Amino acid sequence: MKKSLVLLYITCAIGTSYAQVIVTSPLTEFVSAYPGNSAVITVEVYNSGKETRTIVLGPSDYSTDCEKGYIYEPPGTLEGSCAEWLSIDRREFILDPGDREKINVRIYVPEGYNSPSAHACLFVSNEPVADTTRGELKYSFGVRTRYAINILYTNLAFGKSLTDLKANQILIDSTTDSPSIIIRMLNEGNNSDKFTTTAEIVNEAGEVVYNYTTPEKNIQPGQCRNIRLQNCTIPKGNYQLILVSKTKSDKMFGLTQALVL
Repeated sequence: MKKSLVLLYITCAIGTSYAQVIVTSPLTEFVSAYPGNSAVITVEVYNSGKETRTIVLGPSDYSTDCEKGYIYEPPGTLEGSCAEWLSIDRREFILDPGDREKINVRIYVPEGYNSPSAHACLFVSNEPVADTTRGELKYSFGVRTRYAINILYTNLAFGKSLTDLKANQILIDSTTDSPSIIIRMLNEGNNSDKFTTTAEIVNEAGEVVYNYTTPEKNIQPGQCRNIRLQNCTIPKGNYQLILVSKTKSDKMFGLTQALVL
């Protein structure tokens, strides 16, 4: 839900080449439906390596914390999860080098579901296919990947959903010559959305001494996302911080705050 999340780790495998499995479909899926209905997303997986791989798909609950990041739990553990609504066409299959596969995932919304939104994660991971060659054991290093696809559901029965962003907290570390500024954005609305934030820092002479626009981030109802101002190498002093956040749903939110570095 990663940020869409890609986990990479090194593993010992049979064979002599590097394998790489890529999810080529979006890593964030926005789904809207009425309770009692369903919606379908399609996950596309591509094997760009030289080894045959076993692909495994599985749902997960998740929550996010500005300090701890993404926290994953078994399906049905957390409130607001739709992981148990997912019906996956194929949870496990073999993918040969150069091949692509599309897997449909249907989201069944329960009758009477009375919350404005829900979310889940769909993991797509791969395993090496066992080597059946007898008499010789070969070792190599390969790359095993696991992708996390965020599924963000909006309940159409609630009419128009709203995103309501606010800068919940601004943290400043002035212990070094290059202060680090982290802005914690909170969505107090009932809509999952994407947003970017432009930050300007203005000195006492009214000059803009810093300008930065963040990459696009996902944010869910009640979720906190950290924004770190990159390369903020301005001297210590008194400033004004101007923030403007714009969502994919064309909502804009602004803040002006005194800043002492």
